[in-house]
Amino acid sequence: MSAIVPHLTSDPGRVWRIGFEPDMWAWTPWRYATDDGLFNGRWDDQLGQFRTLYTSDNLRGCFLELCAKLQPSKPLQTVLDEIEDDDGSIALHPEGASGEVGYSWLNGRVYGDAEQSGRYWFITHSDSLAALKAEYPFGRHGIALVDVDSALLKNADDRNLTRSIANWVYDRRNEDRDELVDGIEFRSRHGDEIRMWAVFERSDDEQGSSHITPLSEPQRVTPETDELLEAFERLGLHWVEDGWGATPATEVGLMKLDDETPAKELRAWARGMLPIEAGTYRRTADSARQVVRVRGQAPTYSARNCPVSVDRSAMRSAGVPSKTTRPPSCPAPGPMSMIQSACAITA
Repeated sequence: MSAIVPHLTSDPGRVWRIGFEPDMWAWTPWRYATDDGLFNGRWDDQLGQFRTLYTSDNLRGCFLELCAKLQPSKPLQTVLDEIEDDDGSIALHPEGASGEVGYSWLNGRVYGDAEQSGRYWFITHSDSLAALKAEYPFGRHGIALVDVDSALLKNADDRNLTRSIANWVYDRRNEDRDELVDGIEFRSRHGDEIRMWAVFERSDDEQGSSHITPLSEPQRVTPETDELLEAFERLGLHWVEDGWGATPATEVGLMKLDDETPAKELRAWARGMLPIEAGTYRRTADSARQVVRVRGQAPTYSARNCPVSVDRSAMRSAGVPSKTTRPPSCPAPGPMSMIQSACAITA
């Protein structure tokens, strides 16, 4: 029986990206890999051995992906309201209302277009799904093959799964033992008409990807940028002069959640503003409930949110050396908040 061939696409052409000065097309420095040394995009590497650059075929899609984490969440707001201001720290440091974004979010952000080349594994195509079901070890994640579909791969909550698949795809080789693809093509969760790409870093890449050729000078993101205004309207966001988005996480540093953690910091952590020390409570999709339990109680995690331990040998092509660019063993802490992160698109 012949192997099932995934659906590969080639040379996307003109793409867009939102990034940071001074070089929006450069690989994000490893010091910003703040999820236990990993980047937290949907198609980043679960083993932290290569970096990923996200692009889209339209600028509106970039802003929708980037701003999605800022949109109001009624369940989260309800949980935040239940945190008692027992030390008075919340009253001393007022927060912005739900959906407010401080103007400092714009600091250093630029957007631009480029010509993108290369081959890409179209992850939700029926042929690619069939290839994954035939070869990828979903059982290691506790997932039955009957549950593997495009909806599973679009689930933003299970990053352990999608990042593990990205690592597996990264190592696929063709008959000549050459790298099969240069990244993953996928569809935005905010509309199937929005095409997205995750471009993999390879060992011969330098500051940026060899498959990206900028077409024009980057432009500053402003409150009047049309595509940003449209994203704000769709996501229920609005600008404020001074809001919770104006707090630079770099001034806060690492924190450890315990019984003495101020109520203000608990709320900030639940919103994704503050980093947490390795080995303490991790912010997951269940963070809203965890923040309620954090004082004097051990958190419980659902099986879906538990990190999956994947044997390294199961994620490698047999007998094929892996070209990787390894990060430092302990990346230095960087900006952790959703409004200061150097990762322009987290998909």
